[in-house]
Amino acid sequence: MQQASILKPQDVALLVKLLAKGAQEWRQVDVASELGLSQGEIAKSLHRLVKSGLVHGKRPNRAAALELLIHAVKYVFPAQV
Repeated sequence: MQQASILKPQDVALLVKLLAKGAQEWRQVDVASELGLSQGEIAKSLHRLVKSGLVHGKRPNRAAALELLIHAVKYVFPAQV
């Protein structure tokens, strides 16, 4: 049985990081260091982002990312007041 691909908060952080990098080349080990995550967690996060259609290869799907950030993040990760 396949596990559901549920986005985690670090996936959104990685997505924003990739959007900020633009066309700049990057390596998982460097991004892991910049975000304070392990390289393994970056690999898993990247897999979830690819599976969800938010990243193609190593490039973010800008339209889908903007839709997620503008309309969905506040519902998926609600603020705790």
